[in-house]
Amino acid sequence: RREPRKAAFPPAAWSEKAERFVKGARKNLSSAMPFLSARGIKQKTIQRACLGWNPVDVYEQRPSWGLPEEHRNNGRPRQIWLPAGLVIPLIRDGRVVRLRIRRPEGDPRYVVVPGSFMAPMLWITEVRLAVVVESELDGLLLYQEAGDMMNVVALGSAQTRPDEAAAELLKEMDFLIIALDFDEAGGKEAW
Repeated sequence: RREPRKAAFPPAAWSEKAERFVKGARKNLSSAMPFLSARGIKQKTIQRACLGWNPVDVYEQRPSWGLPEEHRNNGRPRQIWLPAGLVIPLIRDGRVVRLRIRRPEGDPRYVVVPGSFMAPMLWITEVRLAVVVESELDGLLLYQEAGDMMNVVALGSAQTRPDEAAAELLKEMDFLIIALDFDEAGGKEAW
């Protein structure tokens, strides 16, 4: 049995940079509206989740984000890549603790900014039913449409395990619905 991870939020400098990045991305949100509307995500939900759009790839130095410098095999400093795409922040205790960016094309489709806190997104209610999904966008839509009837846990990846907060929430539930993606990874990890 695996013990849940303890909260290890990124440094304050990281959260400050991430919050500025999210604020800028929110100003470009109109570029993401066709994609989000096609998924059924409404404007109110988009605003509440602080979603945004980064129009171009940005590269920044790790120390400016409060992270230690790392070097590639060739000796050059490793940078933080903030790719163009839909910006999906995780906000806990009033601060940005993770940035995931969904690229419009290319591989990988999702990029998590180094230093991010890798925990599920939670939408918590008083109901004793929880639905566990893979994608944060699926979680947003589910909460938007049925959030008064359930708690929602969005893992972010089929391989992500609950942190302490998610594990505590799930232990309190009378009913759990596991609804990971209908693919090989989702089928394997649902068990």
